[in-house]
Amino acid sequence: MEGVEEDQVGTPCLRSNLRPIRYSPRFWSPSSTSLNQNSETPKNTTRETDYRHPYSLQEFKTEPILLPNHLVELKATLELEDLQWIMFRNQVDKFNQSFWETHSTRFEELEEEEQSQKDITLKFNRSSHSSSSIQQQKEQINSKLDQFYSDWLIDHKLNFMKYNREWWALLPALIKGGWLAQFRNLKWKLACWRYSILSWKN
Repeated sequence: MEGVEEDQVGTPCLRSNLRPIRYSPRFWSPSSTSLNQNSETPKNTTRETDYRHPYSLQEFKTEPILLPNHLVELKATLELEDLQWIMFRNQVDKFNQSFWETHSTRFEELEEEEQSQKDITLKFNRSSHSSSSIQQQKEQINSKLDQFYSDWLIDHKLNFMKYNREWWALLPALIKGGWLAQFRNLKWKLACWRYSILSWKN
């Protein structure tokens, strides 16, 4: 039996600072149910032949397990529910990515404009004022930048409040979906365990 695969987490986005996630199926499934296990490509056969294994690989042949109809139907249902869960989390990630990427891009553009104005002012003051006057100018410019950051938060307060409300509204569904994913996993394990016990007794 194979366990649950791990999610794949990428590097942070330069704009949103969020890490993209590729969600793996949370559905726990047997590795031996595939009917294509014994099919090998010529490349794989050559690699196995070249490798000198202490035992013959043909000695331990595995045969595919044919599941009964009720397990096939249950597996198909659980896999569909798991796919819907993955799609929902992808939609949530796109929502977060879109918001933070848009706001970060706009913020960096305005910040760059403020910084360029600051550099121009300092360059002009170095050529026409004393060092003490330049220091005062730096303090004034830094104060203007602080005001810029404050104004940005105030101007976008409603947008952030709207984002927070939408994000909080998604949290119950995310928590419920996580619990249901664990329940599906447990349900499938118990079904397989029950089938293996009954088959062994018969």
